[in-house]
Amino acid sequence: MTTIKDIAREAGVSTATVSLALRQHPRISKATTLKITALAKQMNYRADPMLQALNKRRWQHVQAESYCNIAFVTWFADEQSLYDDSLHGASWRGALQRAEALGYALRPFCVNTDPETQKRQVNKLLAQGVRGLLIGGNFEIMPRLHFDWTQFATITIGLNLRAPRFHSVRFDHRADMEVTCRELRHRKYKRIGFCVLKSVDLREGHMWRSTFLFQSQHDAFDHLAVKILDHIDDDVVGWIKGEALDAVIFWDSYLFDTLRKQGLQMPEDVGFVSLRVGSYGESGLIKDGGELGSRAFDLLHLQIQTGQWGVPEIATNLQVPAVWRNGHSLKE
Repeated sequence: MTTIKDIAREAGVSTATVSLALRQHPRISKATTLKITALAKQMNYRADPMLQALNKRRWQHVQAESYCNIAFVTWFADEQSLYDDSLHGASWRGALQRAEALGYALRPFCVNTDPETQKRQVNKLLAQGVRGLLIGGNFEIMPRLHFDWTQFATITIGLNLRAPRFHSVRFDHRADMEVTCRELRHRKYKRIGFCVLKSVDLREGHMWRSTFLFQSQHDAFDHLAVKILDHIDDDVVGWIKGEALDAVIFWDSYLFDTLRKQGLQMPEDVGFVSLRVGSYGESGLIKDGGELGSRAFDLLHLQIQTGQWGVPEIATNLQVPAVWRNGHSLKE
């Protein structure tokens, strides 16, 4: 039976190097890792299950080491902009709470969108002992990041990267829209509209819109209409009146105040639902950014402990549902 010592002797390296390479550890160069894993396969190496179980138990009692510092990556202009953002700031605080509980050092990192500057920033992260990345992003832009991903374990919070795809934690938009439409059916609304900014619709993969349009399968609704806004100041009131809508669903809460200033009364003139409620007391969904950050950090912690570095072959996602809130913008 081939052992790690046999592989180390054949490769001319230490047994520690072989052990780390077989776990895809970032401290071992990619070339050495490829050489050792190929040699292990050639020599028909099979890990000892008893030893693996022992190592796992020992690992569970070891605090995070210095090479496991974590960066919360965003492309906000500065850290204060991250802290002030209602959703991403909450995600940061949720991740920070979990990091401190697990013994990690978590720091915000505002990345530049210029590729050459990004490469220098990656070197800076590595010099600081960062080996884990939480990609927090922001709502305005979604650029590519020119990182050497093999050096990091990475989790994205929401759909914040064009490419590559990593394991992610995000809100369950399909379930959120289904809950919203069920609440509207319960209140006997018949002519429903969904309004969303074009850039948001694209970023979220049309999930809200497709789920909304599927509601045409229900006999409860007489009419469904969709309004895609190129700009947030596009005419919404004219669309509501033209479609004779009795309820509208918006992707965010701030349009509640806009409609009110333009003369619409909610719910007297039209029912209003926000897919992310704000401070107006409107009906809609409460989205807990802190829960996203906390869940994302737990997944990142697991990746680090099991030696999962780089881009996964198959990216999966954990979806967190929102919670319905009865407000004053819908009739009972």
